[in-house]
Amino acid sequence: MAEDDLPAGLLLIVLAAFACMLPAQADTFYHLRSGQEMWRSGALLTRELFSWTEYGNALPNHWWLSQLAFYGLYSLGGPLLLTIAAGACALAAVFLSWRLVTGSQELRIVLLMAYAVTLLEWSVRPQVFSLLLTVVAIRLVLSGRYTFLPLLLVLWSNLHAVVVLGIAIAWVPLLDAIAFDRSRVRRALPVALMSLAAPAMTPLGVNFWPWLVDTVRVSRALGLQEFRSAFTLDPTAGGFWLLVAALLVGIVRKRTVLAASDRQTRQLVIAAVILAPAALTSLRNIPFFALVAIPAISRLFQTESAARVRPASRMAWGMMGAAALVATVMISIKWTDGGRYLGWRPLSPAAMAAIRSCPDQLYNTLYEGGLMIWFVPERRVFIDGRVDVYPVAMSLRARRADLEGEYRDLFAEHDIRCAVVRRDSRIFASLRQDGVMPLTFSDDDWAVFVR
Repeated sequence: MAEDDLPAGLLLIVLAAFACMLPAQADTFYHLRSGQEMWRSGALLTRELFSWTEYGNALPNHWWLSQLAFYGLYSLGGPLLLTIAAGACALAAVFLSWRLVTGSQELRIVLLMAYAVTLLEWSVRPQVFSLLLTVVAIRLVLSGRYTFLPLLLVLWSNLHAVVVLGIAIAWVPLLDAIAFDRSRVRRALPVALMSLAAPAMTPLGVNFWPWLVDTVRVSRALGLQEFRSAFTLDPTAGGFWLLVAALLVGIVRKRTVLAASDRQTRQLVIAAVILAPAALTSLRNIPFFALVAIPAISRLFQTESAARVRPASRMAWGMMGAAALVATVMISIKWTDGGRYLGWRPLSPAAMAAIRSCPDQLYNTLYEGGLMIWFVPERRVFIDGRVDVYPVAMSLRARRADLEGEYRDLFAEHDIRCAVVRRDSRIFASLRQDGVMPLTFSDDDWAVFVR
């Protein structure tokens, strides 16, 4: 290691620590349960099995491959192995993207810090596969091996719906050829066209695109944070706007020589420009944009600098060792008590027992549904975070009940006799105040009301 590599080394240790401490979310658990059902049955999960409101209906399960991978990893090594595998995908995405960054040592360090915006999608969810495959796709383009992209996109389509960004990347060689080198159009055009057909090679078939449009529409109607526009005052959008500003300034700065730049620089800039609107319209796409935009920005601001190669001093190695030790201690603390601090024990045994004893019909909010599907498999849920499973009107009413406490009409329509809610929710306050359904269980996090 060289002395000048110390800042980068310290930042990578920090990112590696984050990779070992990814939080489990409600989505994590319905993916695990889906994978479990497929491993047990030996067949794809194409019918809804986990809710009593939509039981038996067709299930648009496009990410079945992620679910099988998640449950397989969980079966082999429990939450720790699954978390490390998911974290390794996210960390590898950042590392492979950063390897595309050029320029002075100072510029590279600043841009490495910019990868913090990718942490928005660092969790135990199928998104981590998309993070890694985004970088794999752009590297195939830059290396001229983009004819492999259709196969990659078929794999990606069965892992996660963000394959649409990979399809956009598959069009980069064609756009670059049209603008700068017409002789390459004949090779790039078939790849671009075949990329559009990749999502059809999923259980959704040709219905993938209508399903995707409808899912995004419903998610925005529900006000889910990751589907909000970057124009909102959400603080997570700040890093995106800085990257967009740097990209625009760099393009203006190099506008007269961009056509004469090397092909990799042009293609990175084209890819970043293509992905920018996706990040603009949904916060969830910002990390994927960053993985392409940061290397593009480095090429636009690249300057000649004198090479500085100084062997790392003992102090530098000592700092690296100390950072690794601190990271190890933090990881150990987070994984105490079976990963409870990382969301792997969200329901106490008493809470699970209270839910099991609930009479039909049971009500829960979107968040609790994902947890109950895994931790209380004996009970079918009212709703969960799979927004493409439930009718829009029902999802909106359940969301309103959770956020505003307006539950009465919804409960009457579905003959709700038991409600599982979080203590810090508005619906908890409304149920407690009305007294129509007595409180039969409560702990620090959860409450159960039974009529």
